[in-house]
Amino acid sequence: VLLLGSTHVGKSTLIKTFVQKQPMIDHRQRLFLQKYEPSIEQSTSFQYFTDQGTLTLNLIEIGGNPHFYSLLKPAIESADCIVLVYDVCDLQSFKAIREYYRYISKYKPDASLMLLGNMVDTVSERGRQVTLQDGQKLADMLKISFYETSCRAPKNMIIAFNTLLDD
Repeated sequence: VLLLGSTHVGKSTLIKTFVQKQPMIDHRQRLFLQKYEPSIEQSTSFQYFTDQGTLTLNLIEIGGNPHFYSLLKPAIESADCIVLVYDVCDLQSFKAIREYYRYISKYKPDASLMLLGNMVDTVSERGRQVTLQDGQKLADMLKISFYETSCRAPKNMIIAFNTLLDD
């Protein structure tokens, strides 16, 4: 499973939260805005249990900085599932999804895809720039599933990943 999106949209934190199956909470306010650790590439492997059996999952995240675009082609080609992630408080990260989709269409057009609008927990602090309807409209246009998520309350995020993996 490959996670793609602009810098600072929460891809690494989504992976950590999904693996740990619990909220990423720090009692020092605004964890995700103050403690940003950019990544070039992150990979996590673990066992995932389904009704059909056990899967060994590799969750891979490529840093969203344009300097790392050379990593996109091999990462996309090797992925079975791709999650496109944007920050609901950052319109530019939402606009970037189309460019990532173009890469996917070129290198792995048959990949299972999902769109995640992340960081909904920061809307009151930062202001929403991408509406739920805008996210759903893009997902409908691309013919992929869509969820809004938060690592502080990971229920939707876990449901989203489970849906992707069950397909």
